[in-house]
Amino acid sequence: MPIEYSFLQDSDICYARYIGLVTAADLEANYGRYLSDKNYVPGRPELIDLSECDFSALTYASLSPLANFVDQANMAAGTTTLTCLYGPTNTSFGTARIYEAIAAPLKGLMVFVTRSQRDAMRFLQQPFSDIDTFLQTQTIVPACPAEAPDTEITANTEPAPAAERQYSAAPAADQKARKARSSK
Repeated sequence: MPIEYSFLQDSDICYARYIGLVTAADLEANYGRYLSDKNYVPGRPELIDLSECDFSALTYASLSPLANFVDQANMAAGTTTLTCLYGPTNTSFGTARIYEAIAAPLKGLMVFVTRSQRDAMRFLQQPFSDIDTFLQTQTIVPACPAEAPDTEITANTEPAPAAERQYSAAPAADQKARKARSSK
């Protein structure tokens, strides 16, 4: 699978890395794995590194169902997921901005897109200037998805049951400030 994810225990962030050509089917399969993972917690902040991916196969139409599903899963759990997409290339940054635009009106998903590792760390409130240094300070818990049947993500799919511990979004003022910074 061209998508790898793990959990950063010390900062309580999910870190994902996309490698090579990534399709809508890859995104759907990965999100299904993520929801079934024993370490999944609704609303946990996410750092997604797109520095090694090829998003040429993705379109607005292929990203919309995923954003809507993530939104519904979070709304059902009563939380919002803060997702930071680090996309340093033109294609990864542009595709991430499309996803950010799709997510903008959604209440269960807040997306921040940047070309800068330093800005990604600031968004996640981490005192590091780059992702590699940040990762070196973390206890990394590998992905451990449950064996689950393949399911297609649609806007009407029921979300996975909420874990015992849930996260709330940053205060509204922080969210507005982050959205303002991300639109510059």
